[in-house]
Amino acid sequence: MVVDPGSMVDRGDPSPAYQVRTNRTRSATDHRSHDSTLNPCKAKICDYVASISANTKVIDNPARKKAHAAVREAEKALADTERGLAALLADPAITPAAKNTRLIPPRSK
Repeated sequence: MVVDPGSMVDRGDPSPAYQVRTNRTRSATDHRSHDSTLNPCKAKICDYVASISANTKVIDNPARKKAHAAVREAEKALADTERGLAALLADPAITPAAKNTRLIPPRSK
């Protein structure tokens, strides 16, 4: 029979670092157990009960819908005005003086 000489050596007390690791692991296992069957006396991390209640979330916001519709109408009006301006500037039949009169309103006194 062959005996390992290292197994027969008395190693004394474990090192402090070993004790810290062991204690930390033991503490984590004891206090943060996820499985209540293994550790029924300790509290679980996630221990809550879901309840069913009426949904009170607002589905529609009439003021927001109205504001969004107003923005869409304003964007349509702006696009129409831009197309009209492009057509006015590109039309060779209208003189520059007439274009200026249309685009720049007369100054009021």
